[in-house]
Amino acid sequence: MGPFKRFALRNQKKSTSTSASIDSASVLRKRRYGNNHLCPYCLSSIATWPKGAFLTDCDTCKRPIIRLQTSNKVRVLSLIDLTRFAMFPVTAFTLFAGFAHIITAKTFVIWVAWAIIIYGLTDFWNGTCGLESGMYKSRRRLSYGHVARRLSILNVVFGGMAIFVGCLGLFLS
Repeated sequence: MGPFKRFALRNQKKSTSTSASIDSASVLRKRRYGNNHLCPYCLSSIATWPKGAFLTDCDTCKRPIIRLQTSNKVRVLSLIDLTRFAMFPVTAFTLFAGFAHIITAKTFVIWVAWAIIIYGLTDFWNGTCGLESGMYKSRRRLSYGHVARRLSILNVVFGGMAIFVGCLGLFLS
């Protein structure tokens, strides 16, 4: 657990409102890291960002991250989490369209197969990053060492199986 997370947890336990701990954590982040951004996965500082690039990988956890700049704010997001988040409404729409008979059965099978392939690719990608870095995050818990490597191997295996099942669905349709 990094120093930022310990500080935020300590303040959250003392304070009754979570907005106070978030504000003090953002103040600490600015004070400690300056203009550097933090990786949303492992909370390590990203000191150098390639000039003109909006996509890079974290030096610590090897996960791909995106920098999105709005008019007055810069957000750093994990590309793997963003892909999973974007696939949720697509999958929900596919299931709704299939069960409501808006699309044909063959189209439904193709869309579901592509959704399974994309979920498998993100799992496989996350697992290979975990094997390379020795870090794995499940829900809000960050694991290190041999535990992270075992979880990453499972992610790679199940991601590969999902890719296989999705490709099988595409070839059989």
